[in-house]
Amino acid sequence: MAEVSDIQTRIQEAARIIIARYGVNNATIQAIVEEAGTSKGALYHYYRSKNEVLYDVMDASLKESTRVAQKMHAGARPDEVLHYITSGLDERFDKVDENRLQFYLAHEAMLGNKELKSKFARKYDEWIGRVEEMLLGIYGVPETSLNRAIAAAAIATVDGMVMQDLLGVGIISKEEALKVWEIILYKVLPFILEDIHKQELMDGKTKDR
Repeated sequence: MAEVSDIQTRIQEAARIIIARYGVNNATIQAIVEEAGTSKGALYHYYRSKNEVLYDVMDASLKESTRVAQKMHAGARPDEVLHYITSGLDERFDKVDENRLQFYLAHEAMLGNKELKSKFARKYDEWIGRVEEMLLGIYGVPETSLNRAIAAAAIATVDGMVMQDLLGVGIISKEEALKVWEIILYKVLPFILEDIHKQELMDGKTKDR
């Protein structure tokens, strides 16, 4: 990964401030460079468009899976990793501006921005890979043919809960959502993974431990 320059860091931080102050739609290049104390020329040296700036802001803010994976590689126990995940989910629900930014950029991708669509494809592939890695590291169940699908479903569920929260539908509280995730992480997922593994052993699709 390319090293982020001091100017890029200032631009990203300025974009965060402008988004919080004026909203995503009103986060103009002019407002961002004025807040960053730099010029449009400097910004365009690193970014080709406003959406590229906004994507980097989102990417830097939503790296919880990477941080958890790093802790796991550093030797954190499975129970510690699960605690980091639940804490990360708590923080994710509170990142209102960043969450809005994610869905704004996703909408732009769906409207035909091929570059953003490609970035999201790579990002989701990375997120899903991180979650797959955690499934193996936390639960100690051999990999099954459905691990990637389970990881993708977990991420989609978080995205869906975040969208409901942003829309203010008020179906469940954040506390209830986190409680559900605790049950999923501590009770449901280990059962599902073990059950799939046993079934695939019977079908000859996976090897025993």
